[in-house]
Formats: sequence, C-alpha cells, structure tokens
Amino acid sequence: MAEFLSDAWFEEVEKIREEHGDVPVPDALAGIQLNVVVTEHPEGDKEVHMNAGNFDRGHIEGAPATLKIPFEIAKKMFIEGDQQAGMQAFMAGQIQVEG
Repeated sequence: MAEFLSDAWFEEVEKIREEHGDVPVPDALAGIQLNVVVTEHPEGDKEVHMNAGNFDRGHIEGAPATLKIPFEIAKKMFIEGDQQAGMQAFMAGQIQVEG
C-alpha cells in the first residue's frame, strides 16, 4: 500500500472509487467539511480536505475549520481508527484547530 496521503495513495483511492463508488460513511460524518494540514509527512506538509467522510487533495473554500495534525497522529486517527491517539494528541497540543 502506498504511503498515506502520498500522490500514489490518492491515485489508489481514486481507482477504488471508480471501481466501487464512494465508501459509505456514518450519518454523523455525511455533512462535515474540514480542511486539514498534515505536517511532518515524508513528502512535506500536505493540504487535504475531508468532505462527507472522504479525503481529497487541497483545501476547499468555505470549510468551517482547519486542523493541523502531525503525520503519525493523522495516520493513527484516519487509517488505524485510533481515536484515543487523536484525543491524547489534542490534549497535548499536537493538534491545532482554526475556525
């Protein structure tokens, strides 16, 4: 599998979406738009956004908030599903929220 948020990763995600459609998301995520800056990525900082539970490249206009998250924390939260890591990182000031 390609490195999370790398160009190759997004290409794999696009291929999966073309073959299988969008991944179903919980109703609680369906209306969420959020810009994210992932720092410390092996390829440099990554600007991405989450829209209705799906990640895509770049930021979107009108998103109500932007998160700034270190790569390892983002990977734990969004790939491994470790929400505890996210809570701990937020409480430790590793996750910054604007908006």
